[in-house]
Amino acid sequence: MLGIPCLLRNPKYHQFWTTQKGADQVATAPNGVNSYTVNGAKMAGNGIDLQLTYRPIPALTLSFTGGWNDMKYKTTTLEHFAGDRADYAPRYSGSVSAEYRFDVGDAPSFARVDYQRADGIQVWFRSFQAVPALSEKQEYLNVNIGTELSGVSLQLFAKNILNEYGVTYPAYGSLPYPGRPIPRSFGAQVRVGF
Repeated sequence: MLGIPCLLRNPKYHQFWTTQKGADQVATAPNGVNSYTVNGAKMAGNGIDLQLTYRPIPALTLSFTGGWNDMKYKTTTLEHFAGDRADYAPRYSGSVSAEYRFDVGDAPSFARVDYQRADGIQVWFRSFQAVPALSEKQEYLNVNIGTELSGVSLQLFAKNILNEYGVTYPAYGSLPYPGRPIPRSFGAQVRVGF
């Protein structure tokens, strides 16, 4: 594309499942947890997954991903009504990253910044729940910087810099508390190759 290193992938899709199935667990007293298979029946929808990678100079790679998912149940069962959104599928998701490669003396090194975002998901088994269990929108910012010399690599990192603490997996069924991400963390990692 105009002599500039660039890669664009844009798969659009339409899916149609005739027998979508899932598993669920329900906490019951006094015997604990019961598992059962859910027949989600027919599901269909459209979506787009977009990926763009751009290298304005050999040492710098910029990446962008984006997704849109519109999967819905097409038939009514005990678990879902026709028109319900697909369980566990965020409507929109995306990421942006930049990686710069450089040398520190003779040691190949890099610096990388990543930002990720996804809408919340829903889980709704109508025979068990009066309302859907929902997770929250997630946004993460991470930074890594590292170098490697003579088979030893050193990496410094900062993860979840925005300190995102929203619900990643909703509490329902046999899970009495919601899943949440690891809080903001900083660290170092050393690897030795033999």
